[in-house]
Parts: sequence; C-alpha cells; structure tokens
Amino acid sequence: MHSPKNFFTSLRTTLKKFFTPFAVFLKRKNIIFTPKRYFQEALSAMAQGLFASLIIGLILKTAGTETAKLFGENIISSFLAELGATAMAAMGAAIGVAVSHGLKAPPLVLFCGVITPASAARPAHLLPLPLDVSLARLFPKRLSWISSLLPPLLFLPVYLPQRQ
Repeated sequence: MHSPKNFFTSLRTTLKKFFTPFAVFLKRKNIIFTPKRYFQEALSAMAQGLFASLIIGLILKTAGTETAKLFGENIISSFLAELGATAMAAMGAAIGVAVSHGLKAPPLVLFCGVITPASAARPAHLLPLPLDVSLARLFPKRLSWISSLLPPLLFLPVYLPQRQ
C-alpha cells in the first residue's frame, strides 16, 4: 500500500508532465490567465465594442428620427435611422471583435470572434438547431481542421437575408 506522501508526489509528477507542455503552448499563444487580463482588459474591450455599436447606433437612430420629425421624412433622416439600426444590430459582433482584439488574439480568432457573439445576440427563433461542440470526433486527426470550419458554415443561414 502506498503512503499518502508517495501518492501526492507521484500525482504532482504526473500533473507536471501533463501540464508543462500545455503551459508552454499557452505561453506561445499569448494566453495568460490573470484577473487583470480578463477583468480589466477584456471587460474594457467589451465596453468599447458596446459603445462602438449600441450607443453610437442609438445616437444615429435618434438623430434620424428627430430630424424626420423636425424637417419631415427625407433621405438623410432615413439614412441616419437605418444606419443606427444596423449599428445596433451588429452589437454582438462588435463586442466579440473588440474583446478578441483587446486580448491580442491572432487574426483567425479575431475573425471567428464575429460569428459566435453575433449569433448569440440574434433572437432565438432565427438560430439554427443546437450544434454538437465535439465536432472534432467526426474527423480523423489529419482532417480535424474541418471541425473548426463547420460552426461558421452552419451559422451562415442566420446571416443570409430572411424571406418574408
């Protein structure tokens, strides 16, 4: 029977063997788990994305509707109202890109930062069926890159124009 001291020593050795390559990988990819990084940097980037889309969109939409009330419906007021509504609809995508950029993500992660938050910000009745997260199991190891392409392709119908 092993003593508890030997058990914990062997457990620590095993965990160190497992997590050392993982820690090297995270460091190489600039992924750092600190409260400053995620509470300060990520949340401040989220606020910038929110401001850039929702608040500026609301200002533009209000300017469009108020100029329409003052001067009557014209092309400028319609344009401002439509531009504001479009900016407000892109809130999820703007937040995703802002957080990805704030955490200094690589370009592919930055571009994928558009799809997931934008689909989460859409109304539920426009989303496709739930997606199995473990798509990588469907493909052999040499083709596992395909599993990273499937979620954007499956969410593509959400962004296509809806038929009335």
